[in-house]
Amino acid sequence: MTKQCRPISVALITLAITTLACSDFLPTQATPSPIVAPRVTAAPVLPSPTNVPSATILSSDTPAPAPTLVPSSTPAPSPTLGVGATRISQKDEMVLMVVPAGEFKMGTTPIESTIINEKPQHVVFVDAFWMDKTEITNARYALCVNDGKCAPPTLTQSATRPRYYGNLDFNNYPAIGLTWDEAKNYCAWAGQRLPTEAEWEKAARGVTNWTYPWGNTSPDSTVLNFGRMIGDTNEVNKYPKGSSQYGILDLAGNVSEWIADWYDEKYYETSPA
Repeated sequence: MTKQCRPISVALITLAITTLACSDFLPTQATPSPIVAPRVTAAPVLPSPTNVPSATILSSDTPAPAPTLVPSSTPAPSPTLGVGATRISQKDEMVLMVVPAGEFKMGTTPIESTIINEKPQHVVFVDAFWMDKTEITNARYALCVNDGKCAPPTLTQSATRPRYYGNLDFNNYPAIGLTWDEAKNYCAWAGQRLPTEAEWEKAARGVTNWTYPWGNTSPDSTVLNFGRMIGDTNEVNKYPKGSSQYGILDLAGNVSEWIADWYDEKYYETSPA
């Protein structure tokens, strides 16, 4: 499994609510947005079983009965972590959710969307990985800044709040205005990395390839922050009903999120299955 920080295809909606960008039902794509909240993904390191040493046979002039050899242990297969497994990041104390290995349908069908760069829909296998349960908050990003590993955000206000970053009232709100490099630096500081586009979309689509992280029902104010409901960001754990099947929040709505991949409009035509 692999470590990572986080941004579904057009069928999965996300929204950048910032002073720089604001859109209703913006299709979630791999196109980087200047307003992002990094999200981390990490892989667990499972302990290998300790082999039992074989007995040592000593030579002797007088034949002695051969000792009984203790067979070496057969390495047991690593346990498979199921949906709902969690771990805590030692660096920023973020809760991470496991996304088990498996196939999913990446992209959209002609019925779901007319956006060309999300077609054709194709099956992709993704190894197991961990992903942050929420977007990186102002408080968590400040830990990296205070550690001298991250630059302070240049955007310290949000759409409606003159004092956003550094304001205790918004500690549990997503960090915004970060560049791709700044998001990458945060992930590295946390001992993790940005997710790939395929990993991010699998985390959002879930086990049954839902249209939205929460299912196939239309978006509303109970599952995500979008449009002019607030006109700004909301707390990162405000919409538990909008959770993906893996327990990850805000994969649609609130803010846009960076991924590791560079944008290529023809990637879906040539990407490996």
